[in-house]
Amino acid sequence: MLPVIICFYHTVTPHSFVALSTLKTINHSIKLNRMKKIILPVVALLITCFGLFAMDISKVGYRVLNNFEASYPGAEDVNWTVKPAFTKASFSIDGESFEAFYSSNGNFIGVSKKVDLKTLPKKAVKQIQQKYAEYKIVETVLFDFDGQSNYFVSLEKNGVKKILEVTLGGTVSKYEGALN
Repeated sequence: MLPVIICFYHTVTPHSFVALSTLKTINHSIKLNRMKKIILPVVALLITCFGLFAMDISKVGYRVLNNFEASYPGAEDVNWTVKPAFTKASFSIDGESFEAFYSSNGNFIGVSKKVDLKTLPKKAVKQIQQKYAEYKIVETVLFDFDGQSNYFVSLEKNGVKKILEVTLGGTVSKYEGALN
């Protein structure tokens, strides 16, 4: 179910007997919540650590195109990246750059945009500046996933990269996932 670096869930709604359906729905909700906790940091990691290249729109799935056009009708300068597990649209609206992510079956995953470190909660900025003073801040990204938003800060020191996750409330935690 999970490829080496990233996985995006495929939603299946069970339609069977009431008791069995209830159990499957509860199980599905638990799995979905676990997947959200995995997907969000991994996608943010891809955004901050890996260069993804634009490609020909003819390789983008019909469902992805329809979902993108419905969600972002004013999008300009759209560039597409298609990978086995996801499709990414890099685009701008009113001069602001975004990246929208879709699963391999065309479902919307989330959207990100680069932000300035100063946009993070003040207590998080202070903690990062104190605890990681010797690191260079490479990039700060705001990622919105299924109604949840978190910041991801990419740091580097002597070729060693770290990713920090920052909640909107200012809680800073080190992302422990794989960087390769």
